[in-house]
Amino acid sequence: MAKTFKLEIITPEKVVYSDTVQSISAEGTEAPLVSLQTMRP
Repeated sequence: MAKTFKLEIITPEKVVYSDTVQSISAEGTEAPLVSLQTMRP
């Protein structure tokens, strides 16, 4: 079973996303951003 973590995307007005995920990826201004549950902060 894949490891998961809770992801919340929050704006000043409200929580726009809240769920359990296996990984995330997003476009950054200089490079793509990727996060996995197995990565440490």
